Amino acid sequence: MFVFSGFVDYYVWIYNSTNFRNPHFLLFFMVPGLLLLVFTFKTNKSDPKNILLFWFFSSFSIFFLYHVNCNRSLHFQSIVPIFTGLGIFTVYEKLKVLPIKKIFVGVILSIFLFQSLSFFGEYFFKYPTYSVFPKDVEWAVKLAQKNKKQNEKIAFSKQLVFNYLYAAFHVKYPPAEFQQQVKTDKTTGNVIVKSFGDYYMLGDVANVGTEDNIDVIDSLKKEKSFIAMLRTDEQPKYFQGFDIQVISHTLAHEWKVVRYIKR
Repeated sequence: MFVFSGFVDYYVWIYNSTNFRNPHFLLFFMVPGLLLLVFTFKTNKSDPKNILLFWFFSSFSIFFLYHVNCNRSLHFQSIVPIFTGLGIFTVYEKLKVLPIKKIFVGVILSIFLFQSLSFFGEYFFKYPTYSVFPKDVEWAVKLAQKNKKQNEKIAFSKQLVFNYLYAAFHVKYPPAEFQQQVKTDKTTGNVIVKSFGDYYMLGDVANVGTEDNIDVIDSLKKEKSFIAMLRTDEQPKYFQGFDIQVISHTLAHEWKVVRYIKR
């Protein structure tokens, strides 16, 4: 599947904005591949290759029904390298002059080699240094856990997308207990995690329109004190009746750990 993409996992798109040096030039050959199948369908409706044309249009139409992401585009990604291969073969067959054919093959192999080497560099050298669990978030979660008093709750910023994942991961919360204790809200069509154990989620900015967990906030207001992990510049407006004790900031000053104490 990755052959005509230069072994790049996000090969559906013409180029990745974060990796401009690795545009997918070979994908432009999808156009002659698609035209070949359209012409075949018009001249011979019983040709077995027509199934590829129906596959393409049925997959492409789904993009108009859902927000595109990696998982939802797999049905389309599977057909892309096939069309690209057909396009390259079609252009090669249409070239009549042998030297031009050799130049064409050389260009295709060069692009393929460039994209493949770029992928190997990204995969084996750059990717291993990347983590979806930033160190400052880990440090802040563990600091909050360390300063937590008995029966004290810990609240996590709504500006930390999927905050419950970071909380459960860094405190090493037992999966079986998480499944038994987790409280969720499914009324919006999404599964919104509210809390589990002593860990409460103030919300999630990714949930547009319902980014604040109001019932969680109301529950925390009843506490004598609780710890919160927040963005450095974040000042929740819901806890005016509490004094704030700053415990510490992360080294990068992106997060802070504070204690709210009821007056």
